[in-house]
Amino acid sequence: METKRELTMTAADVAKILGVSHVTVTRLCKEGRIRHTKIGGQYRFDPRDIEEYIEASTVQPQPA
Repeated sequence: METKRELTMTAADVAKILGVSHVTVTRLCKEGRIRHTKIGGQYRFDPRDIEEYIEASTVQPQPA
């Protein structure tokens, strides 16, 4: 059974965490790069999905 998603974050919240504009967050949503739910024309996010996005986007250093 899938865990219930907690859609507690807005695009502005995600933008603040990622250090980008809300326009960039909207673009990432439209490109399908960040998991989201659209409710009444507004993007909503589960904090766990944002953590996963950050982890997947983190570049690991290569050995010299």
